Amino acid sequence: MPQNRLDGAFAPVTIRIGVKGKSKIVQEESLIAVDPEKTTVLAFGQEARKYIGTHGPADPSVCVFCPLKRNVVADFDFAASMFSHFVHAALGAPRFRLFKPSIAVCIPFELTEVEYRAYYEAFLSVGAKKVLITDLPFEQARASLQENYQVIVEICPTVVF
Repeated sequence: MPQNRLDGAFAPVTIRIGVKGKSKIVQEESLIAVDPEKTTVLAFGQEARKYIGTHGPADPSVCVFCPLKRNVVADFDFAASMFSHFVHAALGAPRFRLFKPSIAVCIPFELTEVEYRAYYEAFLSVGAKKVLITDLPFEQARASLQENYQVIVEICPTVVF
């Protein structure tokens, strides 16, 4: 079970999601709030941030962490769960159940083969029909890839010193 860890290495990454035919962009932080005793997810993104107090966790029985470390998947199960939640929120639950979307993931930094595979598998587990990992900028990907991909996701890198 993860610990509360929001230091530089586990600083939240911003995730942006655009859906074909919708002008609204969903933007969330890569945070998860978990009840460690029941290992159940309580909240994702900005909702999870509410569990963090100004001087530590607002609720010490809740673990808040980022499943991405230095912009890559560090905890596969929680990362896949988080991506699934964000994609479902962007598409709308009824629409997502009707079809399996094609998802393009914009990652503007170099990945090793293992890191690439982790992102690929995480987005396949969301329920995607196909996944494309690209280094195109988000806006360019939306303009050029939305004919073949219903969902465009951007993993905005965190600068780690």
